Amino acid sequence: MLTKGVHPKIVSERLGHASIGITLDTYSHVLPAMQQEAAAAFDELFPEARSRELRDADPLQRTPRSSGWTGGGGL
Repeated sequence: MLTKGVHPKIVSERLGHASIGITLDTYSHVLPAMQQEAAAAFDELFPEARSRELRDADPLQRTPRSSGWTGGGGL
């Protein structure tokens, strides 16, 4: 159910677990895939943040502003 997008609280109730923590502890092995899906959804919602992250991670794509360059001269 978790991999189908059902909220963990609902899954917990359906399985009769006393708390959501039991459900998440028991089924945490499915969470890595859910993390990847969440990251992809975030990238779709905020594409500018993702492109900035990639640019900052690639030294060849750095601009003077992102590299810390101030435009000042000399020592």
